[in-house]
Order: sequence, then C-alpha cells, then structure tokens
Amino acid sequence: MTFDSTRRDTLLFGGYHESQGVVTALGDTWSWNGFGWLQRSPSTQPSARWGHQVVYDTRRDRAVLFGGFVPGIGLVNETWEWDGSNWNLRSPATAPTVRAAFTMAYDSWRQRVVMFGGFQGSASSPTAVGDTWTWDGSSWSQLAIAGPSPRGLATMSFDAARGQMILFGGDNGTTTFSDTWTFDGTSWQSRLTPVAPPARRNAIMAHDVLSGETILVGGADAGLINTLADTWAWDGSNWSQYPALLVPERWAAGMSLDSDRGEIVVFGGRDTVANQGVFYGDTHVLPSIAQRTMSVVVPPLVGRPASFQLNHPSSAAGNFSFTFFTAPTSTQLSIPVPGFTSIGFARVDLLQIYARRDSILNPTGALTIGIQVPNDPLLAGLPLEVQTADVSLFTNTIFWASNDATATIQLPPPPVANFTSAAAGGASTLAVQFTDTSTDIPTSWQWDFDNNGTVDSTQQNPSFTYAAPGIYSVRLVASNVGGSSTITKTDSVFVGPEAALNMVPIPAGTFSMGSSIGQPGEQPVHPVTISRPFWMGKFEVTQALYQSVMGSNPSSFIGQNLPVNRVTWTQATAFCAALSVQEATAGRLPAGMVYRLPTEAEWEYCCRAGTTTEWNTGATLGCDQAAFGYGGGICSLAPGQTKPVGSFSPNAFGLYDMHGNVWEWCMDRNSPYAGSFGYATPNYPSTAVTDPYVTVGSQRIVRGSDWFLPLDPTRSAFRNVRAEDFVGTGHGFRVVLAHSIP
Repeated sequence: MTFDSTRRDTLLFGGYHESQGVVTALGDTWSWNGFGWLQRSPSTQPSARWGHQVVYDTRRDRAVLFGGFVPGIGLVNETWEWDGSNWNLRSPATAPTVRAAFTMAYDSWRQRVVMFGGFQGSASSPTAVGDTWTWDGSSWSQLAIAGPSPRGLATMSFDAARGQMILFGGDNGTTTFSDTWTFDGTSWQSRLTPVAPPARRNAIMAHDVLSGETILVGGADAGLINTLADTWAWDGSNWSQYPALLVPERWAAGMSLDSDRGEIVVFGGRDTVANQGVFYGDTHVLPSIAQRTMSVVVPPLVGRPASFQLNHPSSAAGNFSFTFFTAPTSTQLSIPVPGFTSIGFARVDLLQIYARRDSILNPTGALTIGIQVPNDPLLAGLPLEVQTADVSLFTNTIFWASNDATATIQLPPPPVANFTSAAAGGASTLAVQFTDTSTDIPTSWQWDFDNNGTVDSTQQNPSFTYAAPGIYSVRLVASNVGGSSTITKTDSVFVGPEAALNMVPIPAGTFSMGSSIGQPGEQPVHPVTISRPFWMGKFEVTQALYQSVMGSNPSSFIGQNLPVNRVTWTQATAFCAALSVQEATAGRLPAGMVYRLPTEAEWEYCCRAGTTTEWNTGATLGCDQAAFGYGGGICSLAPGQTKPVGSFSPNAFGLYDMHGNVWEWCMDRNSPYAGSFGYATPNYPSTAVTDPYVTVGSQRIVRGSDWFLPLDPTRSAFRNVRAEDFVGTGHGFRVVLAHSIP
C-alpha cells in the first residue's frame, strides 16, 4: 500500500484471504481518497498475488509494483507501474530474481526505488536473501554492498528528513530479528540503540513527514505466537515508544502516510494462528503523531495587537513560514508549487489576503504570530481565518497547518480610566506631571486639571503648571473605539502656600477618635471622617513667625525658633486672621480657604497620622521623642523651658512636636467637668461623624500637653479645656490652612 501524492489517494493492490483453510489470492486495485475506498477497473493489471510490494515514485508520478507469489505460477519477478488509470508491465533487461516477502521503499533524495531481501524457493522450503537492488524507472541495478543478514518479512521506510532508508526486524526462517539498519544510498549501517522495539516480522512502517520521525506499528513475534500492537518512533538516532495508535493488534497490514491530509492510513492484516488467524478488512485513519495546529492566543480587537500560535514539530526548526490572514472560506485546496511537494490543504482564502507575516520556525515547537489590528471601528464583526504554511528547502516540501484558526474582530472593552501624578503637592507655581495608567489601551484622552468642565489637554501623559494656590480635583476621560470612562480624583493636587510658612498637606481620611483607657471625656472611641484635605503647620507657630505677622511677641521663653508661648485663644485666632489677610493680599491664599486653628478632630487626626496607639510613637513616649515631664523630673530639659521646634522626629504626616512642648489651641468649645487639668466634658458621639466641630461650651479645647507636665496628658486622645483669655507659659498653637468654618 502506498500514497499517490499526484492523485492524492492511497493505492492498494492484491494480497490474499483465507477462509476455512482455503487461501485465495487477490488481484483487485483500490484507492482511498481520505473518505472512502473506490475499486478501480484498469484495463490491464497484474495477476492476483501476495508477498509483493508497491511504492510510489514521486519523480515519475508512478506507483511501482514488484514480485510476489502468484498461485499456479509461484514466485515472480515482474515489474509493473500504475499511472493512475492502468497497470503497465515493464520489461527491464535485468531484474532481481523471483521472490516474495521482501521490503521496498522509494528514495526521494536519489529518486529511485530501493529493494532489499525477501524469500526465494518454495513455500515449504524458503531461502532468505540479503541483496540490495534499485529501480530508476527503466532498469534494475544490484548494488554490490554488504548489509543486513538475509531475511524476509522486514519493514522499511525512507526518512525524507535525513535522506536514508530505515530497515527494522524481519525473519530468516529460524530467527526473528530486532536490529535496525540505515541505508544512505551507498552503504548499509547497523544502528545500535539503547532502546529498541522487540523482535518482530511483518510490521508496518511509514515516515511521518510532519513529525520528521519514522513510525513503526505492530507485527508478530517469532513463530507467530503473539500479535503486537505497540507503536515506536525513530528520530534518526534512537527509538522511543509511543502510546498505541489505536489500531488493534495485527501483522502483515498495509500502512502509508497520506501526506496531503497529514494522516496515517492502516488497512487489513491478520491475527496469529493461535488467535484463529483472523483476517481484518478494516480501515484506520489516524492523525500524524505531530500535527501542525493553529490556535488563537490573543483574540483580534480593533486597534489592538492580536496573536495566533502555530504548534509544530521541533524537527521543523529552521523552516521558513508564511502566515496568511484572510477572508473566511469553506473550501480547502491543495496548492501545487512547481518543484515542491505540498502536504496538507490551504484552508484560507488566498484570493482575499488581508495580511501576511513571515517567520522562521524555532526549536521550541511553537511560533507566535502577531498582527496589529487597525484602529477602525468598521472592522468590528469582520471574520478572519489564519493559517500558516512552512517550507523545508531541505526536502522541497510545503507543510500546511492541519487547521485554520478562526476569529471575529471585536470592539475592545472601554478603558477603565486612571492616572498617577508626580509632584502633586508643593508651593505655587507648581508643575505636575500626570501619567495615564488606564487599562484596556485608550487611544484618546481629555484632561481637566481643575475639574471646571474645560478640557486642558488631550495628551496621554501631560504636564500642567498650577499658578494659584489651592486643592485641585483632576478629571480624566479615557476613550477608545469601544467606549470611554471617566475618573475624577478629588482634591488630588495640593498647590500650597509659600515654603516659608512650612505647611504640610494633609489628605482626607477616617480615623478612630478617643481612647478606651483614657479619661471619661475621651470615650467612647468612635469613627470620625475628615472629608476634605487641608494643610497643617509642620511646626508650632514660632516666635519669629508670630513677630513677623503681629509685630509683637508675648512669649516668656525667648528664642526665634522657640514656639510662641503665653498666647491666649483670642490672640491665636487674631494671628490666623492677620495671616489670612497677608496671604490673600499677596495672592497666595487658595479660594475658599483661610488660616485658622484646627478643629479638635482635625488635630487628633493629624497627631495620630494613621496610628491607633496611645501615642503616635507607639505604646509609650520617650524623652528622646518629645519635650515633656520636666516638672516631675521625668525628662531633663535644660534650662527648664520649651525646646526649639523640630527638635524631635516628625510623625507619619511629617508634623513635629504633636506631643509636648506647648499646648495647642483648637477651635472647639467645651466645658470642664472635673480634675486638676480641667478635663473636657464627655461629649463624644457614639456613632460615626464627619467633620465634627463643637460650638457649645464656655471654654476652648487645648491638645498635646507641654514641656512641664508628665506623660499621660501627652497622649494623642487627651483633652483639656481653658478659657479663651487664659495665659500660660505652656500654651501656644499651630495653624491649618483649610476651608473656613462658622
């Protein structure tokens, strides 16, 4: 049995059948077109026989049949050729001696048929021979070379990837062989391998051009005791066992590779005598061990890169490949190229090629092919078929992938807008770099840097300079052909006061206010949300700053960088008002914002800076972390007064001296309830609140404690009250730049 690559069918002639001990020789001709068998009716044909061989000569487009056993005549040495319609008897001047059960294959490199061995003599007394012959289309020639020992019933196939014959096994009447031989057109070479198929006769073998391996299936062991169903592959150097090809065990079957369809065709054969010698008439069509297959990796979307993958045998590495992106078609065509054998079908429309990508196959066995889909929404819904063909210049063969990958171009999903900003805080004039981080690949952008409804930029990653102080919200609309989405980052850019005022931007957020282990006025602990960002002074107001704004200095401890002390609540608020006027006059005051004292909630939020412990330093506070405890001898604060601002490390918000040094006035009112410090009245809400500000009470809140008092009053949640006109050496303040409150 052999594959006729010109007529794209598998050719079968003759054989024999046995029923109730009666052997019947067959002389019929059949062809398999990939779907079914067709009996042919040639006007001339060989007589019925078995033990012959048929191979296909691709150079001359002829199938060549030689020898066999003809009932009534015996062994013959006839040479016949099939031209697609008829059998023609050739009459060469010389020919091999009569024989049967030899092996034969076509050498496509040297364009000749090679025959080896077989049996001569009678069926009752066969003699094995070990000669090698070649047929060039006109004459037979015997090669005077040494080779495998005499034998028949061996199996042989041509390895087109390596240019050599592979012969395995056989039998000489007394011994069944398990040796492997290769023939390079000049000499035979015995191949010793660490692993090999067990000894056998009447196996079937074909070279799989898709995998580059030679496939051996089945056969029978010595004495026809056991029929074999194993599958082995020869890679040019070694044998490896494969999973069975799902063909029931048998021997003396016919096998060929339908290279056009990439399929292995197996027909007939028989079982051992021990198993009643059953004859089979079934056909098995099996995929190649190594198909070339296409798949979609990244589906095609308008405006996006798409990718497809060709899985191919590693033996194809180095082959040139061509991938076609075409309109869909329901046809599959074998594309003839002069001088090349075409294996497989073009399943794409080569008359409507949208794009082509050329590559070289790599040893990994997988080639990824990418294509950029144009950014045209009219392409949405367009179906694609994608198929790759690769070319081996070594064997002059074109291999088509066994399938085409199909996909329909879709619109991409709309982007999910997002961005980041560098230098999003600082004094005016402030340049901010924005970076688009939207997903799903937007193709257009609309930026509104102050969220006033005006598009300020259409660049992907623009920069913008803010000239006026303020807290700005930024809006981005990111779009592609699939749609758009919008993100507004509220209060995301802080354009602050001049650097000399040392103001720190504070983000909006939520924290737990109060302490479960502190004074009753600190309970219950409850969630508080600060809804809008603001600035807070990095330091307590220094004497230098106070003097520059108010023209006086009420402090008892004198030093330009010491916190102003002995300041009443009234003086502190007057300072804030004067600073607001000063900055507004200079054009540095953000719209809707003023300098003022912090609310009590704002103060604790800033003091904690994300911590939940009693101090923002953790479970306690050390003398190396704040100015406190001088009065009880806890900390040595020579010369017994406040410390210059910034003498200790800041908290996580970058604020200094939130614990100790001087009490800091807050906006809130409250009334004292008891205690030597005049603890604040327990007036905390029991539920979550937003931007709380207490306006009821005769006195004002102070927070943070001072340089003189012990550890406990320095806690983040500790609350104290004083009259608005109270004057104390330990009382100062810090300011916030925030939205005004009643």
